[in-house]
Amino acid sequence: MSYFEDEIKKMNIKYFYSGVEYRERFFNRGGYISTGSRELDNLLDYGIEPFRIYEFYGPAGTGKTAILQQITANSFIEYKSENAYYLDGEGSFNPNLIMKILKQYGNEELMKQIIYARVRGGDHLEKLIKKISEKRGKTSVVVIDGFTDIIRSGVSSMDPGLLHSYIRKILLELHNLKEGMEIPIVISVKVYSVMNEVFSESYAPYGGLAQRSMVNKLIHLTREKKFFRAIDAYGLKPTAFFKITDEGIKDL
Repeated sequence: MSYFEDEIKKMNIKYFYSGVEYRERFFNRGGYISTGSRELDNLLDYGIEPFRIYEFYGPAGTGKTAILQQITANSFIEYKSENAYYLDGEGSFNPNLIMKILKQYGNEELMKQIIYARVRGGDHLEKLIKKISEKRGKTSVVVIDGFTDIIRSGVSSMDPGLLHSYIRKILLELHNLKEGMEIPIVISVKVYSVMNEVFSESYAPYGGLAQRSMVNKLIHLTREKKFFRAIDAYGLKPTAFFKITDEGIKDL
């Protein structure tokens, strides 16, 4: 039995569903989690939905952490009785910002339902993924901020083949997690400059094709003077603009 088949069996995920089973599992889970910006939600096909992996990537200061924290707080609007997991690979978690967002909806007490962990490397992330999958309580979303730093500490060599294999392994575990728990997973990734390209200023997410092939929505973030831009090259609406305030993500 392959690793993938073994993990699927452990999580009791079926290969086939009847039409009724499929509707009950994939369409009755709940609504979308908003990013706080209507434009950005539209770019994501109306927001963050269960059974999908979303990745926001960009240089430092382009709003990756702010978006993940907004999604964490907003997940309680749709799923008030559930927990949200915030796995922090950079130490950039800002509870004060999340409290301000929750306060707007009169839900400050829901801060207790955010389960936080400072991730100390790839092996630690894998252990946390396993622990989350074993929890019996309901979960609204799992976010992983600073995926790049976590992965870098998980491989002893920067060999492209080893890196590709390791990232695919982690993403497969996240795929099994979202399927088994019926949740969305949102990650942030730093970028590196692509050398030897026609456009030397172009950027790509750390890990390259390993991530592009296993992530449902890949959003590139850039920062202009007074606003932020989100780009989905493969979407029907490829660009969205938003701003970041002391109270979270907002439309312009």
